[in-house]
Amino acid sequence: MIFKGHHVNLLNCFIHSYGKYKKYIKYIIFGVLTTVLSLISFYILLKMNVEYKLANIISFIIAVLFAYVTNKIYVFEKKSESFKELAWEAFHFFLARVGSFIFDFFTLIICIDVFSFDKMISKIIITVIVIILNYIISEFFIFRKKHFEKPEN
Repeated sequence: MIFKGHHVNLLNCFIHSYGKYKKYIKYIIFGVLTTVLSLISFYILLKMNVEYKLANIISFIIAVLFAYVTNKIYVFEKKSESFKELAWEAFHFFLARVGSFIFDFFTLIICIDVFSFDKMISKIIITVIVIILNYIISEFFIFRKKHFEKPEN
């Protein structure tokens, strides 16, 4: 009971901060979901005796499709005004993700084949790095509003 007022202050602080950091919180939530989806699909494919490189490619495709939809709709709340804008965003999103996948793919090969690191541990560490890179690319290049905004008169 002594700390009851502190709980209210903490809750008010969180509610106030949520509005300020809403995009980051949503990116983290959907990033975690994307990562979990990627890691679970990678793990299941490994358990099905799919070669780890192919498992990585398949789990990447699944994760990128999920990430594009959730980033566009829920994180960056970006509505496309035209098919051209949608195509531009989708193309650049997938292009950026292919770039991060190439990093992921070859780094995973180096970790596993060269250094004999554990497959899942390697995948998790590389995934953390890729998440950070993907956020930066999405925030500042893919979903920024300046690409197709009409100038105000």
